[in-house]
Amino acid sequence: ALKANASSSGNESVRRRVLNIFRLTTGRPPSSVRFTHQPDKNSRKQQQNLSTPTMHDNGSIASSLTFMKDESVAASANEHIINIITPTTNQLDDNSCNNIETCVLCCQEYPLEEFERLTLCSHSYCRTCLKSYLRLEITEGRVSLSCPHNECPERIHPCDISRILEKHPDIISKYEQFMVRRVLQSITDTRWCPAPDCGFAVIASGYASCPEIQCLRPGCNTSFCYHCKAIWHPNKTCEDAAKEKISSKIRSGSFISLTSAQPKDEIKQCPRCQASILKMDDGSCNHMTCPICEAEFCWLCGREISDLHYLSPSGCTFWGKKQWSRKKVILWQVATLIGAPVIIALIAGVAVPGVIIGVPV
Repeated sequence: ALKANASSSGNESVRRRVLNIFRLTTGRPPSSVRFTHQPDKNSRKQQQNLSTPTMHDNGSIASSLTFMKDESVAASANEHIINIITPTTNQLDDNSCNNIETCVLCCQEYPLEEFERLTLCSHSYCRTCLKSYLRLEITEGRVSLSCPHNECPERIHPCDISRILEKHPDIISKYEQFMVRRVLQSITDTRWCPAPDCGFAVIASGYASCPEIQCLRPGCNTSFCYHCKAIWHPNKTCEDAAKEKISSKIRSGSFISLTSAQPKDEIKQCPRCQASILKMDDGSCNHMTCPICEAEFCWLCGREISDLHYLSPSGCTFWGKKQWSRKKVILWQVATLIGAPVIIALIAGVAVPGVIIGVPV
């Protein structure tokens, strides 16, 4: 009985120590700890020896009493297996893997904290790729920024752009200028100051009858015409002012002949917003899209166009550096009128017998 009491008291002290250590290290209640008693072979043999009476010379039976010291208490801890209900190592590895995501743009793996989720389409990309994409698009003057996913037509919300580029105030400022310019270009009465390095816009509502406009930018105060958008020409029509301007350039020697010294990279204005457009590759197609107002226009004639513009008798071609002459346009129309029925008849002559007789598949 003494042995049993001593052993149980030692086990209780071990349990208390383990519970205190578990509570201090994990901060969890000790109810999640389960004790399982599995004595080893040595402890079983000791118990058998202790329970067997020992015969002395005097024939008396003495009960062997063993008092457990601190060392024996610590050694008895090996007889207990503590099953702590906590996530295993594999579960922790799985959770850490769940926090890693692959960017579809650069195919690199990053933590979830490095990803930005777009508001309108919920697509997420790594912050580095989105920054590079937005900086490139805005630097090239494109403000209608769409999701970089190939099959996603959604636009990127301006709040997302400001959040992603918060450490690039120069790019954000340029983006805001483009957005303001785009909104102003949609107003028909918007006029831009022609003074160099000004770029100030005036909403000149009701100036058609009195066309003199004055720039309201502090330090500029340039007067210009509402109709021709050039410097103000008092007591002159817009046509006379333009002719006089060309004559003055010829007299001063600063006029460049368009036939002899035309620059390769010609600059033209958008027919809707009058923004200056530079065609980088002169051999590319003539279907242009304004990056400011998204107007589609022809580079040759300078007019807004539809999908059938290059099939119409306008003289404009999808490829080429100049319009067709009137003679060439007429010949093309005659050839189309004569050749179209012939081509249709040939197609019908081949297709109809094939349908009637049957073409083996």
